[in-house]
Amino acid sequence: MCAMPVPRTRSAAFLVVEAARCWRAVRDACAPVQPALFARLQPFGLGILAPVFDSLMALFEARFGRRFRTGDAGTSNLSEDEVQLIELLAGEVPVDIGDAAASAPIHVALRSTRIMLALAEADPGAHDRPIFFTVSETQTTRPDVVTAGTPITGS
Repeated sequence: MCAMPVPRTRSAAFLVVEAARCWRAVRDACAPVQPALFARLQPFGLGILAPVFDSLMALFEARFGRRFRTGDAGTSNLSEDEVQLIELLAGEVPVDIGDAAASAPIHVALRSTRIMLALAEADPGAHDRPIFFTVSETQTTRPDVVTAGTPITGS
């Protein structure tokens, strides 16, 4: 569904457009969105951003009250909605058009997407590392954890 050649670039604008076009194609096909987004973003090491983009796109449509329009797949021509989304993520245009309360959810989604993109760009290999600490069989306590009631002393 989102099977386009994977370029070697990782620019944020490119990734946003790729995610938006994939999201639109999958939604139009009535297929599960997040697995397709994951598959499209994973070659860049950013598959973990699938739920972030899924939420952002759904909130974009809810905020502006229309279907998100994309440019033609396989071209570099951007639609007005793609340009607007990139500008919103860059903070170049205000999202508070009319009712400010209606804009709150997309504000949160935009901020979350900016943070996640920045974290992913800062540490592109983070998704390959384990989330949890490994504990040896002989280790019974973590020296960096203080239990309730334990006095904290200087080092």
